[in-house]
Amino acid sequence: MWNPLFIWSLKAGLILSFLFAAYYLLFRKNTQFQLKRVLQVVILLAAISFPLIKISIEKNTIPTVYAFQQLDNSLTKENPVLNPSEKLLSISQEEIQVSNFSKAAIIWWIYLVGVSLSVLIILIELTKLSYLVFKGNRESNLGQNVISHPSIKYPFSFMKWIFIPTHSEYSEDDWRIIQAHENLHLQQQHTLDILFASFTQCLLWYHPAVYLIQRSMKANHESLADSAVLASTPYNQYSKTLLALSLRTNTLTLSHSFSVISSLSKRLKLMKIKKTPNKKTYLSMFALLFLFTALGVQTVAYGQNTSIDSASVADSELENFSYNDIYSFREGQTFSSVEIWEKTGNRPNGWLSLRSNSSHPLPIILSNKYKSLLANLEEVVLNENSTNDSKQILRVELSENKETYFSKLKVNYDFSQRRTEFIAELTVEERLAFYELSKAWVEDNIRHVYPDYQLALEMDVIPLRYLIISSLKTPSSKRKFNRDDVFSSNEVDIKAE
Repeated sequence: MWNPLFIWSLKAGLILSFLFAAYYLLFRKNTQFQLKRVLQVVILLAAISFPLIKISIEKNTIPTVYAFQQLDNSLTKENPVLNPSEKLLSISQEEIQVSNFSKAAIIWWIYLVGVSLSVLIILIELTKLSYLVFKGNRESNLGQNVISHPSIKYPFSFMKWIFIPTHSEYSEDDWRIIQAHENLHLQQQHTLDILFASFTQCLLWYHPAVYLIQRSMKANHESLADSAVLASTPYNQYSKTLLALSLRTNTLTLSHSFSVISSLSKRLKLMKIKKTPNKKTYLSMFALLFLFTALGVQTVAYGQNTSIDSASVADSELENFSYNDIYSFREGQTFSSVEIWEKTGNRPNGWLSLRSNSSHPLPIILSNKYKSLLANLEEVVLNENSTNDSKQILRVELSENKETYFSKLKVNYDFSQRRTEFIAELTVEERLAFYELSKAWVEDNIRHVYPDYQLALEMDVIPLRYLIISSLKTPSSKRKFNRDDVFSSNEVDIKAE
């Protein structure tokens, strides 16, 4: 199965691509630099947060909100649905182990390696900057936050410090420009934007859009600093200082270098460009807001059935509705198979309540061989034994012995008329195959409803040697009242203890 973190990264990268493409087309020549800074941060926030939000809606209310939901479903399906007419092939333990190491697992490990390398690079840069802060010389004559070090070649800023080369000999005018430029970065805390973008880049390291928005962020920060300096410095003098102190590349990606050759020509052009009219900015904002809303609805809206009368659910399922309901209460959390069925329209062949308290009930998913057998039993047993007064139902169970858990229950059902229709002793390979089918069904149908669902372990399933299909007779009429509906505490003289 695809890991949820990797699926999140795919959706976040897709959202980021759409939003940044729209931002670039609408705002690349806009001179509202503060607004552009806000938009860049909001785009990153939207990309990483939209896939984490799920809002249930009715299908007949907004029928076109399922693009990301369908993407979610397709990515969580690793095991293909086989034709029921196909025979179940014998599977060796070696083949099962090889199949577990699937394409999804390989891609997941590649993704993890990329995340680890990205985090390592950022940690190395932070280590270098920390070293400069602790080992560098404080240039108090130039400012309280100015640090010099022999390894520094060009002026740059990070967090609350300005770094310059040791024994630098700047003219008074040049230093005034450098200090004004870098102090603007520090006052507006541009480093926080870069750190946030770098964190996002670690998780989306394989996606080009995250690097493009990082570059756009830095360019916009420089435009903000340039416009602040130009308010008190002539253009010719400022451009001359930038050219004199330009460097071929950034010293560190987390820092703001005073002047980089690769972006200098664009910066000089932006300094002379006319201010963008407010009307054009408002129109661009409206267009971008429309895309935000559309993507937000597509991503966070999660369709559900309006009632249990879904056309995808058979009438026989409705009649047996109460029989298959499973509620599990663990550490304040509720698990209900009803909610899963209502939202997905799917049910397993049965539920397995394991002795271990560390997991929720496990869905029983029959392999093709036993699915065919169950279908044949339904045709024969249910049609022959159902009457107006009772309904014959089939129960699928896995058990360590031939006496099942449900054969001991005496609630709501007449187990005196219980009959074992089929019993088979499963091989270890078949039990493992059942477990893999259950895992796939959990990812496809339960994870969207209960993200914290705890799946049982293989070791809990392997001891279950027997597959048992039983027929049970239960009244077909529905109960008018539940036990709790008969009396309330204010209708009796003494409350029951």
